[in-house]
Amino acid sequence: MRLMRLALAERPHDLKLTVPIDDYRDDPSPALRAQVARALNNRGVTLGQLDRPQEALGAYQQVIDDYRDDPGPALRAQVARALNNRGVRLGQLDRPQEEL
Repeated sequence: MRLMRLALAERPHDLKLTVPIDDYRDDPSPALRAQVARALNNRGVTLGQLDRPQEALGAYQQVIDDYRDDPGPALRAQVARALNNRGVRLGQLDRPQEEL
């Protein structure tokens, strides 16, 4: 799937996500927006696994900011997932006040 493609950057130890998210974030199709939100959540998980916690938090926050008011059930589920992932990551970073 095009939204989920990963490519190696010029430096072999740096994994760069080449996801055309900005092209689809505001798409009128709820199903496509849900895929974008899922891709952002997956990006956050991957960045966390790569020990890039600030970037992971940014990916989760983008889902929350972009879709928190969307009434679609699939998008609401992705926002809930992003909120959960963000809380877990903040806990791992010993930032309990923000975790709440």
